[in-house]
Amino acid sequence: MEIDRNKLIKAFKTLKKVELISLLDDVLDNMERSSQRAVFGELFKEYTKSERTPHKILLDIEMFCKKSNAGYYYAPFDLNSNNILHIPDETDEWFDEISDYLDFVSELVKIKEYKIGLKCFNLLFELIDKMESGAEIVFAHEFGDWMILAKEDYMEKYIIALSKETKHLEEYVRILIPKIKSDSNCSISNKVYKKVKKHSSDIQIKAIDKEIKSQSLRVI
Repeated sequence: MEIDRNKLIKAFKTLKKVELISLLDDVLDNMERSSQRAVFGELFKEYTKSERTPHKILLDIEMFCKKSNAGYYYAPFDLNSNNILHIPDETDEWFDEISDYLDFVSELVKIKEYKIGLKCFNLLFELIDKMESGAEIVFAHEFGDWMILAKEDYMEKYIIALSKETKHLEEYVRILIPKIKSDSNCSISNKVYKKVKKHSSDIQIKAIDKEIKSQSLRVI
């Protein structure tokens, strides 16, 4: 039987609250996890927003990293010409989760939780580096950080936290120069230097500029 969408929506409107909740429960039982996230993800995040304290976010990220390193999201299959474009649900879930966590940590930086925000960012960036280096974190024929769909400019928020929390100039330069260099190699698409210049102190940007000049890096 073909179901008429408009008539089905009208049928929904006739249901009592308890009946609608029961129906939604059945829907969730029969939906793929990717579909659950696509349809109900934003509602769930908004409903649980008050639970996301800085400490809770850190604990959740630590657990996410632990699961990732243990292969929880790694779902390999035999690649062939028929399935080469297939993305396992576990891979989609990993990228969805890390995108959410990057957004949650960006929100911490907005409320000046720089110390815990930086700790969270460091955990997530270390995990992203492992993913890109070929560690068994996720599986697909092609994948990379371009599959991260965070809504916030997490790189800018990371630079803000780094600027506020890094005590030694040498460390600040050591961390940021590779990111500026990488962006330079990618047509400066993320404008990392521009963000560093905007959020660094005078003494921090002076040290960064000195190293940029030393390495003859291209910046804008």
